[in-house]
Amino acid sequence: MKRNVTAIIAMICALSVVLTGCLFGGGGNGGGIVELERVASASGPFGAYERPVTITSVRVAFPWLSYPAGDSVENNIWKRAYTEHLNINIEYLWTVPEFGGPFDQRFNLMLATNDLPDIMPLYTTLFMRAVSADILQCLREAYETYASPRLREVMEMNDGAALNAATFDGRLLAIAQPAGLPGRSTVTIRDDWMEDLGLQAPRTIDDVVAIARAFAAAQPAGARTIPIGVAGSGTGEAINSLRPLFNSFGVYPESWVVENGEFALGGTSTDIKEPLNILAELFAEGIIDNEFAMKGGHSELMNSVVAGHVGMVFGGISGAVADHYRREGVTWTVFPLYNSDETPVATFADPSVQTFFSVSRYSQHPEALIRLLNFTLETLEGDAEWVTNNDFHTTTIENVEESFMAFFYPPFVINDPMFNARAFAQVQEALETGDTSAMNPQVLGYYIGVREHMANPSPDTWAFFRAWGPGGSIGEDARYNEMGGNIMGRALMTEVPTWVRTGQSMVAQLDTFIIRAIMNGNVEEEFNAFVNFFNTQGGADSTREINEMNAQYLR
Repeated sequence: MKRNVTAIIAMICALSVVLTGCLFGGGGNGGGIVELERVASASGPFGAYERPVTITSVRVAFPWLSYPAGDSVENNIWKRAYTEHLNINIEYLWTVPEFGGPFDQRFNLMLATNDLPDIMPLYTTLFMRAVSADILQCLREAYETYASPRLREVMEMNDGAALNAATFDGRLLAIAQPAGLPGRSTVTIRDDWMEDLGLQAPRTIDDVVAIARAFAAAQPAGARTIPIGVAGSGTGEAINSLRPLFNSFGVYPESWVVENGEFALGGTSTDIKEPLNILAELFAEGIIDNEFAMKGGHSELMNSVVAGHVGMVFGGISGAVADHYRREGVTWTVFPLYNSDETPVATFADPSVQTFFSVSRYSQHPEALIRLLNFTLETLEGDAEWVTNNDFHTTTIENVEESFMAFFYPPFVINDPMFNARAFAQVQEALETGDTSAMNPQVLGYYIGVREHMANPSPDTWAFFRAWGPGGSIGEDARYNEMGGNIMGRALMTEVPTWVRTGQSMVAQLDTFIIRAIMNGNVEEEFNAFVNFFNTQGGADSTREINEMNAQYLR
């Protein structure tokens, strides 16, 4: 059900629907609600203001993100474009190096001092806090007036789930990023080990287990052979590295699934026992590395892949697999998993919305957010007339070896979850016809990369080709989604207060339970211990709160 806000805010918003389209205004970060400043702008979703408008915001400035010489988070290709094309100048009140603690602390200080920027990028926990604090402006009129056709198309995906998640008592309090679709349930296996042992491509999880047992018997890497690579650090990485196997049994451990007509965490279902018993058998047989839980998680697993010790990993092609090919010339193949009835193994599509762009109730220009999102989306994924090269996505400079990931520079971005599928189709069509006239610069870059690898195969472009070339993983993921290979989740809002406080530790405990069950073989005992922990340490309260918040989605 839609959440209630205070009666006074609802009353003010209702009145302002008549006067200003449910828009709060203000002349800065002070108290009180004042009339919006009206700065004329050209008509249409991409029109520019007649005179410069300054919009304040905050952001994460990742230390690893590099810029061309002379550029920075404060001055780059995107900020200059906003000024040139929209007459909008963005100023950051502050930046922090990462989300989490540093961002939360500065956000809490903003709330305490009422020193709010015009636009706030928020994840679910902070968005809900902002809703409760009544600091957000209704964006309904701005969205209806200025949203571009492409932005509307994206926001209306999945029956408008992202819009619904940001709507409270009819008030649209954010523009939220729609949830993306997951990839296939797959396993990636070394080609040379398969060929040397005369093994056939797997279809089902039983085939995968048979191949792993063949690797264990043959020991292709000697005593260091690891037939199935598994990460296990107790922080969720065991779940991640085994997800396709769990999926093969219809189990989604860290997802909120519907069970007996209510939302429940998948890891508390008794269905998890069957795959855990199989994994325990494989561990006892030496097919899973007996030290996997002590090797530092995913990064250590990837080191073992590059070193040539691992025969298969669940999931698609990773950087480590590509690095192994570059170093040793060893190729790997991604195999989709199927059930015994030849239907694809279903992955869980989490519909929850986790990124929100909100406008302060004191901002004089709520429509600026919509214009900025229009511009960014059209520039990256559309066919904007102002885009003449791929520099907005990946900036390259003559005589400079490094390329720059400019797609990370924009402060506010809404992406089309289906963009890669559409881009892949365009690339394949152009490979057949040679016609690239319908491509934007980003897609053209993908096409050129594929053509270059086909003409001159290189270890440096092999992984890219396996993704975007004929039969590539991007296209296979899209085909899988078209076949209905996903179980669509129904809980749009899972960041309820108790889960916000305990969820991270709960998933870590779930991961630890899985690791212990695999290593010790006492699946029943470990399962009961985890369920008891879950119910007594906040899980029961989280389940109740999630069911209350998402009750309408069960109907």
